[in-house]
Amino acid sequence: RLWQLRVQLERFRTLLEQFASEHRDAIRKDPVFRARFQAMCTRLGVDPLASNKGFWATLLGQGDFYYELAVQVMEASIIQREADGGLVAIDELHRRVVDRRRGNGNRITEEDILHAIHSLKVLGGGLELLTIGGRRMLRTVPRELGADDVLVLQCAQAHEAHLSIEQLQVALSWSWHRAETCMTDLLAQGLCWIDEQAMPATQYWFPSLMSHLLL
Repeated sequence: RLWQLRVQLERFRTLLEQFASEHRDAIRKDPVFRARFQAMCTRLGVDPLASNKGFWATLLGQGDFYYELAVQVMEASIIQREADGGLVAIDELHRRVVDRRRGNGNRITEEDILHAIHSLKVLGGGLELLTIGGRRMLRTVPRELGADDVLVLQCAQAHEAHLSIEQLQVALSWSWHRAETCMTDLLAQGLCWIDEQAMPATQYWFPSLMSHLLL
């Protein structure tokens, strides 16, 4: 039975190669078709999109596709690192990459961005995918966010990307010292900006959470 299963699987892979060859342009240019093709491959235990070597990369050029996309993802992340402290929402990162790719016939989705990020994570470098307040985020600096840091970011997102220490105290039932210490640390990391002229209290703004407010 085992050899029969292997023969059947090999037959499936042969048919998959034929399908990929016939629909190469659609796989490269249509993100919906590409996602369905990826799901079909995953069920058969092959990953044509992640590797830059071998038959699949030669047939589809998908290794090059994701290599190029991964480079663009890193460029789009790094260029704003001083402004957002190395924390960026995936939807904002997708928008930046799409802007950089104008004129390229291949449409990309947020799932393509995530796939490119996963291919980069094997290289290390401190990349980490997070979910904060329901939004997917990418951290591009080699530091870990503590539990308190994540709570502050979630709270800031609920307050339209900014809040005061007093608001943080009320929202999380924290002492003044704990709230101020955490906010000062996030400020030092570059993850928030301070507006000392805000009334009635100093406000801390989080640029990584502001993108959806500008749409």
